[in-house]
Order: sequence, then structure tokens, then C-alpha cells
Amino acid sequence: LLYTIKFEVMSTDTIVPKVSVPMDFGVEHLECEFHGNVTLQLAGGGSLKANSVILSFHSAVFVHLFMELHQSTLQVEEFTPGAVKSFIRALYSGQIQLNKLIFRDVNKISHAFKVGWMMVKCSNFFKDLLKTVSASSEYNQLLYLFEEARYVFNSLKCDKFIVMTIDKIVSLANYGELFVLPYMENYKNLQIDQLHLMIKITDSDPVTLLRILKQLYEQEKLIFDLNTCHLLQNIDLYQCMCADDQLFEELFDLLFEQSEQLCRDDMKLINTLYRNTVRKFKMEGKSKVASPHGPSTSIGSPSVRKISRISKELNHVFSSFEEFQNFGIHGFLDAVSVSPKVNNLYVVLEALFRLSFQGKSSFITASSVIEKLKFIRQLRGWKKISPEFTKEFFFSTDFFNAIQQYDVELHSKDESIQVMARGDQSNSAFFTAQDFFCTNTNYVFEFKHPSSPPCCESGKCGFMVKVCTKDRNPLTASNFKIYLCTDEADYKNNKAGIHFHPDAISADKIHLVLLTRYQTDVVFSHLLCGLSWNEKGLHLVVPKSKTSFAWKLGDFYDLRPKQVLRLAAYLSI
Repeated sequence: LLYTIKFEVMSTDTIVPKVSVPMDFGVEHLECEFHGNVTLQLAGGGSLKANSVILSFHSAVFVHLFMELHQSTLQVEEFTPGAVKSFIRALYSGQIQLNKLIFRDVNKISHAFKVGWMMVKCSNFFKDLLKTVSASSEYNQLLYLFEEARYVFNSLKCDKFIVMTIDKIVSLANYGELFVLPYMENYKNLQIDQLHLMIKITDSDPVTLLRILKQLYEQEKLIFDLNTCHLLQNIDLYQCMCADDQLFEELFDLLFEQSEQLCRDDMKLINTLYRNTVRKFKMEGKSKVASPHGPSTSIGSPSVRKISRISKELNHVFSSFEEFQNFGIHGFLDAVSVSPKVNNLYVVLEALFRLSFQGKSSFITASSVIEKLKFIRQLRGWKKISPEFTKEFFFSTDFFNAIQQYDVELHSKDESIQVMARGDQSNSAFFTAQDFFCTNTNYVFEFKHPSSPPCCESGKCGFMVKVCTKDRNPLTASNFKIYLCTDEADYKNNKAGIHFHPDAISADKIHLVLLTRYQTDVVFSHLLCGLSWNEKGLHLVVPKSKTSFAWKLGDFYDLRPKQVLRLAAYLSI
């Protein structure tokens, strides 16, 4: 639209009397020379006259345009004339007959002018179309719904339609053959957001995409291009190998056969992906769990073999900041939006916190960055963050103050919660930095998943994590790793009486943050980027005296061995 629709809402009570819309104002008055005091300029050079008061009954946007900005002409040329006419007629008559030809533009116009009842009509129309989908539906029917939902997601930043559509597609027993396979036929021309949606559709069964890639290679409809590269980097290859190692090997055999046609960087990537997956497969030793119906080669079949997998190592993105730091702020957000190394919104926010103290704070206060964060969260399917995360920052910045204003869009107690740790042996919530990094101590969290059934085991539900360093000598402590304890033996003799439910929590759902007291503060605040975006782990800075020294942890330059810490886990539920 060629006009600005940012405004402060003006009460319509002083402009027009209260009425309940939709209602019939008499469609015969449309295009009336006497009543038509505003003109809508249509695509193709046509125009449509309407009455400003009738339009204003439906939306405060019209009130602002006509009563405050005194506009008498609206440019609506980006919409089809048929959709605009149907939209305006509906404002006059209180009724609209939607169809597939006008749905997209009528829905977009309704959102642009914030006509609430019309937005509901569009939503109900889309839901009714989804109800007609079944396993016997035609591909074109699913394609229309998927592309409309994708358009709404990209243009209006609203994920309601795409979530409903994906849920409907994956509910079909033959969704692979019915939709994913024909959609991927045009694989070379797909955009990144389309690939991500395909990954999301096959999230519970990523073997589906691997099977399709292999099929396309065998039919010589596929070459190793940027799209192939992107898919292989973002599909869970380890889960695929556990579910069907023969398929995994056959696909990579096809890739290796192209070695003479590929550049050195492409071959290096293929080799790295293969080696890392096989190495993890051998180290983890996870067994494949076959379907009770036996193995299946059907794409997207519910009887395909599933994997029982509990991730152990918690993500700390060691050395990864160097990979992203040459980007501008928006380039950085674009990079993390597709990086498999970044797996939750907490990690992104910690990186932005770090950037705010590297002289880039002026770049990350813009509302466009907030909008991009919301888009990335929806694109990646990440959970919203716990409200406690942003409330416990020690440093207050414009950016994080802005984050706190988006409670509905970015925060949710229902999707993510904070749980505090206690030492297994000490049963204390407080411990020193030296205890944490240089002693063999487990940390206990009490946690019962909200959707878990009643527990009959003795003790308390929860989990433990273990910090492992290469050298426990405080003077040489360096990189460390943190693992989720998943073996029964880990829980046999813990003093807290914690028992572990493997189906309730996994390492990829946990984000750990250390808290400390700064100087003379009583309140504990986040020590951000200590366990994430940490290139060097824990290392010695300088001696403070003949008998004392301090470490650098992430961006914190003065961590004393005896400094008191707490440990928080943010759990995506």
C-alpha cells in the first residue's frame, strides 16, 4: 500500500455512532455519486467509489485515513480488482462469498485494514478447506493450501495457517507420496524457506527426505547444488542413519560417485557430513527400533522404523562465534536462522547480548531485528523463552528492554521454564567456580514434565548434568563439556533421590546459564556467554596476587575460583 498505516487508534465513538459489524448497510449505495466520497484506485486503471463512514464502521484504520489524514483516495493497486470489489461489497452487505481465486488478496486486505470480522471469515474459509483433505486428496489441493499458508506466513508473519496445514499433511498416512515427493520434484527451484518447511513436515521421520533425495539422484533429476547442500546440513543425518543405515550409505555412495564433477569444497563438505555422522553413530551405539509392522520402504509411511534417541551433550557452540562474527547484524541473524549449530532462541539472544558490548548496540535496537527474531523463531519451530531469562540480566540495554516488551510473541511460561540446580553431594544451590569446573560433581534439577502421567517411582522426578574438563587443575583448566546424565547407574545413589524419565527431557531441550553476584550485589544475575558462544572455554587470565588468580569465562574477565555461582536450566517443554 502506498500510504502509511502506522497510527494511534482514535476512538470511533466521536466519529460515528456504535454499530455491530458486520451488518447490511445496503450494497445498492456502493458507487453512488451522492454517498461515494472516497475513491479506491484499482489495478489496471479502474476505480471504485465508497462511503468513508460505512468503511470506518469496520476498522480504526479507515477512521485514521479518512478522519485524521483526510485522505479521499486510496491506492489499492497491489491487489486484484476482483478481490478489492468483493472486500468493499462485503463491508456494505455484511456478507462475503470467498473462493480460491480471491482468498489470498481478500485475506491480505483484511489484515492491512485490520477488519476483524473479515479476518475471521478468511480463517474459517481456510479451515473448511483443510477439513476436506484426506488420504485420497489430489496433490493440487494440498499444494494450493500449502502455498497459501506459506504466503500468509511470509507476507503477514502469521504462522497459524502454516501450522494447521503442516499438522493436516503429516496426519495423512501417505503424506510422503501424496505431497512431499511431488513437491520436491521441483527441488532445484525451491527457496530456502520451502526447504525448511519440508524439513519441518518430515521432522518426525527425516528418512523421508533422504529417501526422496536418493530417488531423485537415481532418476538424474538432481545435482549437488546449494539446495542439496542446505538440506544435508539441516537434516538430522544421525537419526536417519539409526533408522535406515543402508539408505544412508546408498545416498552417500551416489554423492561420492559425483566426486569428479564436484569442486573441492563440496567434496570436503560431503566427507565431513559422512564422517561425523558415522563417528557419532559408532560412539552413541544407539539401536534402531523397528516398527511393529516390520520395516517399510514407503515414503512417509507411519510404519517406517523409528529411533529411540536421547541426546547427551549440551550445546555450547564452542568456537562458532568466529564463524559468524564477520557478518553485519542482519547477516548474522540470517546465518543463525539456518545454522544447525544454533538450536534455540536463548543461544541467539546471548549472541546479541555479546554484540551489544562490541560496539554494535546501535544496530540491534531496531524493531526490525525484533521482528526478524519472531520470524526466525517461527521458521525454526523454536519454543518461546521463559520470562525469567530476560528479567535476570545484569546489564540493561535498549535491545533487551525492547525484548521484554514482546511478552506474547517471544515469552511463554507454557513453552519454556526455568529450573535451578543443586549440587548432588552438597544439596546446596550455591557453589564456587572452582567446584563447578574442577571437581567431579553432578548437578541435580527437580523437574516433572507438565504432560507426564502420574509417577509411581519413589523419590522425585528430574535430571542431572555433569561437567567434564580435560584437566581438573585450576591453573590449567580449559575447554569443558556438559553432559545430561541418562544412564540408570548415574541415578542409583544420588542424595536428592532424583529419578530420570528419558521421554521427558533431552539435552537439546536444555539451555544452561550460570548466575553470579556482581561486586556487592545481593541478587544473582546471568553470566551470559559463559556456556555459549565461548571460543576458549575456561582459561587463566592473570594472577591477582602471589596467591590468587582469575579466569576468563566467555566475555567475563574476572571469574575468581572462590566466586559463588548458581546454575539455571531453561527447559523447552
